[in-house]
Amino acid sequence: MSKNFLPLADLAFIAHESVALQVCPLVPEEDDYFVLKPKHSAFFQTNVEILLKYLGATELILTGMAGDICVLFSANDAYMRDFGVFVPADCVASEEAERNRQVLALMERVLGADTTRSTELQFENTKIISPISSTAGPADATIR
Repeated sequence: MSKNFLPLADLAFIAHESVALQVCPLVPEEDDYFVLKPKHSAFFQTNVEILLKYLGATELILTGMAGDICVLFSANDAYMRDFGVFVPADCVASEEAERNRQVLALMERVLGADTTRSTELQFENTKIISPISSTAGPADATIR
């Protein structure tokens, strides 16, 4: 476990005190898709865009422990590719709580990201697609 993981989990809890934070490892299921992510964005030098188009995905839910880096870069790339972007505020953490608040506001304002808390998100006529796992640290994207 990364030396930064627990402090980031603590920051997420501080930012969302009313939520009982549960952090557990995400282990891919046998039928999950697996994508190697070499850099900050889930799209950079990966086949994720091709896979998402093949699956018919139009909206992405992005989560992760690097909100102001990996989640931001992935959200930007998703937006540039005309995906709907959801970044639940209670599912993202950055090294500093203030930076996390700022990056959520930025993604909302510039990318049109929906930052509604995960417990309040509602979708109609949505097909669930298995998560895409990454080998570049904690999961940065859950694909719907």
